[in-house]
Amino acid sequence: MRKNISAFPLIIMTVLIFVAGCTNSKVPSPTTQTAVKATETTVPTTTAKPIDPQALLERAVDHFVEASDFRMSTHEVVSYQAIAADGTTRMIYGEFKTNYDYLRDPEAKVRVGSQFRYGPDSDFIGEEYYLFEEEGKAFILTFEEDGVPVVEETGGEKVDKLVGDAYQAVLQFGKAAQFTEQDGDELVYTLDHPEWYTLQGAIGFADLGLLYAQPDGDRLVRQYAEEMYPDLQPVRFVLYVSITDEVITKVELDNRAFMLSFWDAYDQALIDHGADPAQLTKYDIQPEHGTTVLFSDYDEVPDFDIPK
Repeated sequence: MRKNISAFPLIIMTVLIFVAGCTNSKVPSPTTQTAVKATETTVPTTTAKPIDPQALLERAVDHFVEASDFRMSTHEVVSYQAIAADGTTRMIYGEFKTNYDYLRDPEAKVRVGSQFRYGPDSDFIGEEYYLFEEEGKAFILTFEEDGVPVVEETGGEKVDKLVGDAYQAVLQFGKAAQFTEQDGDELVYTLDHPEWYTLQGAIGFADLGLLYAQPDGDRLVRQYAEEMYPDLQPVRFVLYVSITDEVITKVELDNRAFMLSFWDAYDQALIDHGADPAQLTKYDIQPEHGTTVLFSDYDEVPDFDIPK
């Protein structure tokens, strides 16, 4: 009997957050803030030659976009409490460790090793799968319990959309990040994403997955988000760029402010329709909540075959 495809971490994540969202049946929306551009302030270093943060960022993003291959490792923890009006507390938890070998040429293909669990004291469940594209369509290859590979389409998404929001954020808006500080041999930049409704994690959190799955789903989600949630806080990405190698080494995703502003907006919508504020569920985000993504081995990942 084959594994349920819901084990695929991106889909698992959407389901996990969807269930959590149902606790308070909320109504969604975004912020249309424009990502700030990196400052042109130079950074003093131990060498005679000063560093131009914007120029370094642009070179690193170009390398990120143009690399023929790279490795990406993610550690994501979703952890918050839902506190009902009667004081009952329910813990929402999911932890995901995923390693990607991503080859772009001649066609996009990704080998994925994943571990996940739904309790901080639970054992991790592991699996391996592949993402690839053929004739403009993306597919996922998983394995039956007896090791037989099974291929299915991904529902219209390209491979780039299936490897996480940090990757997408750098790909689309990386050069708009703002320089914040130097940390040893790295410069640190902050990107407040201007279009939360394009991020798969945010779409899932806002319970917009069914709308997104409709024909012309991108437009429908954008329209709904702009109408219902025009003032949400952005999802923040923190980029680390190596001064020596001129590449992006790490991205941290911080969606706490986004989540809190979404809950506030949803509560206000309920109150506007007559709900008693004292009866609404409250949420408490835990300290371990967050996502870290490491990038390495640019242009050095060996080729691999998709199992047949």
